[in-house]
Amino acid sequence: MGYKVETATHSFEEMKRKWDEDNPDKPYERSPEISGWYDLDKWLIRVTDEGKVVGAVGWREEPEYILLGGLRGRDDLGHTGNYKALTAARQERLPQGKPQIAGFKAGRGSQEDWVKTQSQFYNINPTDTQGIPEELIGKLKERYGNDWGIKKAWDWDTFNKAIWPDDPIPQWWSVMKAGISDNAWLRLKDAIIQDTYPKDRQRYVRFTNLGQDNKRMVIYYLRRGMENENQRNKLHSGILEEMLRSSNTRYDIEDGGR
Repeated sequence: MGYKVETATHSFEEMKRKWDEDNPDKPYERSPEISGWYDLDKWLIRVTDEGKVVGAVGWREEPEYILLGGLRGRDDLGHTGNYKALTAARQERLPQGKPQIAGFKAGRGSQEDWVKTQSQFYNINPTDTQGIPEELIGKLKERYGNDWGIKKAWDWDTFNKAIWPDDPIPQWWSVMKAGISDNAWLRLKDAIIQDTYPKDRQRYVRFTNLGQDNKRMVIYYLRRGMENENQRNKLHSGILEEMLRSSNTRYDIEDGGR
């Protein structure tokens, strides 16, 4: 399946209407706690070849700064790559010369991991606020604690090498396999627990449908990997072996169809 970020910029109302039409199971909502001060009036959407909306991101331009936010994607349905594609498309449209600021809240997965991803591009909880109004800084701190930041000078090389939570796993796992970092191992753990890895359902059983003994061994290998970086390649092979269909005496009949 192919994807593209639409060239048109939408209002929030337009984006939400399109999103909700295509995702009635998960309407696009923003917290009432950020209503008004964190409103975003420009939005991009990412769609499939059939035109179904699977991702969105927004921003608002003010005289002193640009406020960023709203990044969301349907990786829970297998539509991966939204975060990177939408962030890149938005960055290409932003005017230069103004500080860019955002608060960070993980939609799914680890909040710590999400902030760690963003720290590649943002100075987190900086003391130099670059002339951004103190009222906004105070509201960000009240809402997000230390999990907000002002964007660093943009570097496309750093961006293109970054690992994002909804990246297709084979794309980044092959890059990281020679020396698997703590961050990559945590992403592997999250993907296994959320049943998005391994993707080959003809060969592997979803984690939630593993036999109890196999599930226990997968958890054991994941824990060992956090303690022993040098064994991660071997432990990854052990995880895949435990998830093989031939290694499991039973699995949910629905597993093969997801």
